[in-house]
Amino acid sequence: MNAEKISITPAIENDEDLAALVLRAESILADEVKLAGDARWDAVLDDNQRTVLQLRITDTAGGEATRQFMPAELAPAQDRRFRERLRTIADAVVQVGKWKAEVRNLFAWIVEAVAHTTPPTTASEEISQVREEPSGAYEIPELLLDRNGRRVRAHPIGTWVVGAQGRVDLRSSEMNRILLFDGHQWQLVPDDVREPAIPLTKQRLISVLDELFQ
Repeated sequence: MNAEKISITPAIENDEDLAALVLRAESILADEVKLAGDARWDAVLDDNQRTVLQLRITDTAGGEATRQFMPAELAPAQDRRFRERLRTIADAVVQVGKWKAEVRNLFAWIVEAVAHTTPPTTASEEISQVREEPSGAYEIPELLLDRNGRRVRAHPIGTWVVGAQGRVDLRSSEMNRILLFDGHQWQLVPDDVREPAIPLTKQRLISVLDELFQ
């Protein structure tokens, strides 16, 4: 990562000790993270009201990840562990970028599939926030489908899920159906979740949405 793409907030700049730690960490970050994107350091309070250093990395493919470090974790004695964590964060950024692309492709396919339904179905998007352990919090679109005063949400659950590479839930006010991405195609989880998932075809999608809109 280009060092010119790494920034720090005034909360760090105004603290001599934290600034020294981050300045040293910047060179390691530039060396370890080989992404075209940006990184930003900030000083925030964690859940225990302790001051921690928060690193957020984004790339040009839409990937992003956030991690928090105790100041002591940026000390020279922790360099090896710090480098390992940076590589893990970089991997998470790439994975989130790929996941967002798959979600966008799915949503475009759904919108096309419902374009000529009767009664008509309208589509719009909202931005939602997902938090996963490898990446921290990130923003991702949520698809809203409206028909006859009823709404179905296509809500991304995450990409780090057991047995798949991503999950999106189709939600109405009364029902929920699960879609899984297996790395190649989207699968529909049957009503009986003990049964294996089946490929999501246009016909199955329309059938599921008709059920959710009832």
